[in-house]
Amino acid sequence: MLNVSVTFQETVIQNTTSIEDEMVNITVIEQQGEKGDKGDQGIQGIQGEKGDKGDPGSDATVTQANIESALGSKPLLKVNNPVNIKDYGAKGNGVDDDSVAIQNAINSESEIFFPAGDYVFSQTVEIDKALTIISHEAVFIIDNDLAALRVGQSNSGILNIQGSVLFTQSLSANGVGIKAILGSFNIEDLRGFSTNNWILEAAPLSPKNVNNSYLGYARLTDCGGIYLHNTSRGSLEVILGNIHSSRSTTEVLKLEKVTDTHSHSIIGDTINGSTHNAITVINCGGLQVGKWWVTSVGGCSIEITGTSNSNTGTTSGCYFEFIGDYLSSNKGIVLNCRRCVFGTIMTNKSKTISLHVKDWTQDCTINSVYLVDGSSVTPSNAALFEGFGRLKINSFFSESSSDLSSLDIVNSGNNIEISTFVQAFANGSGTPTPFANGNRPKYMGVSLTPQIVV
Repeated sequence: MLNVSVTFQETVIQNTTSIEDEMVNITVIEQQGEKGDKGDQGIQGIQGEKGDKGDPGSDATVTQANIESALGSKPLLKVNNPVNIKDYGAKGNGVDDDSVAIQNAINSESEIFFPAGDYVFSQTVEIDKALTIISHEAVFIIDNDLAALRVGQSNSGILNIQGSVLFTQSLSANGVGIKAILGSFNIEDLRGFSTNNWILEAAPLSPKNVNNSYLGYARLTDCGGIYLHNTSRGSLEVILGNIHSSRSTTEVLKLEKVTDTHSHSIIGDTINGSTHNAITVINCGGLQVGKWWVTSVGGCSIEITGTSNSNTGTTSGCYFEFIGDYLSSNKGIVLNCRRCVFGTIMTNKSKTISLHVKDWTQDCTINSVYLVDGSSVTPSNAALFEGFGRLKINSFFSESSSDLSSLDIVNSGNNIEISTFVQAFANGSGTPTPFANGNRPKYMGVSLTPQIVV
């Protein structure tokens, strides 16, 4: 008998055989060996066939209500698209009259889109409902003597204009661009070119009101300006943003019997040959003004006045942060008001009186007055104060190149208080005196007369 013992790694193989039988019986005693290396990746199987198409979904109606219900609040985007004005037959070619098509669209729709084009208004289009005009550089041609758009003639109207709209005028017309009588307007971007009348006029008639109205931006060239006036007992509250006007054919801005109106910024001038002011304020109350900087070639640059010497007949209770003018051919700034506060009043190169404070002015305060190179063209004193009561000025500065006086006080010296008075004059070009005829304010603190060497 042959006994064989074989050891391979940790596996022991013991063998017991019988030579005679020539058979080998092997008994294998297995022990745990070390883990072998990972085998090679197998062949990727074949991709299965595409599944059957699903059943079609059921029909659904998308409405404002079910979207709001799903979201739990109003959606940020509007569901309905505005109708295109050309779907109602408007041509926008600058020749054909579009007013009938536009009126039909307004009667049926609440939002109307005006693509770029020139739309002719031979008739006045009435807006007696809430309407939104969405404009892509549309031009509205005024071709009548009344108005292109009129808000609130019979019922209260709300006019919202999104985008830029430019108003211009045919040669034979003299109408207003937008006229508001009852309701409100909210205008993002208003443009005007080559018109003789107002681009925007708000004129509520008793007992109608034009309240909560807003004009964001206006760019006006060779055209009329903005006129807000309240004829009788109505209410008129408007916020005006930034207005830029060049060669205005009317006042850049005219306010009459207006209350609680805010004006952020105005920069503009009037057209050559005009006789009107650049800005006129009559019988207004509660105005809040940021910056007005204008030039008038005919009337005053800025006139703040009234129609009588009474609490209700003059402008009162207003605040003006900055008002100024440059190179006016007539009087620069004229004040005839009560209980108004002025931050800074500035004029530059006015051809006549730079600042004229008239006899109705009472209980007003001015922080700073700067009159630069006043009366350098036409002989006149830089400032004229006459017949008013109780005016306080913190700082008064006048620079002149002539022999004229900085301040001419007429019959009112006992009611003037000036904390700091500075008169500067250019060397060799004259010796201006501080006060005409020796009339001085009742109270004057520091008085300086520096010489500017040129």
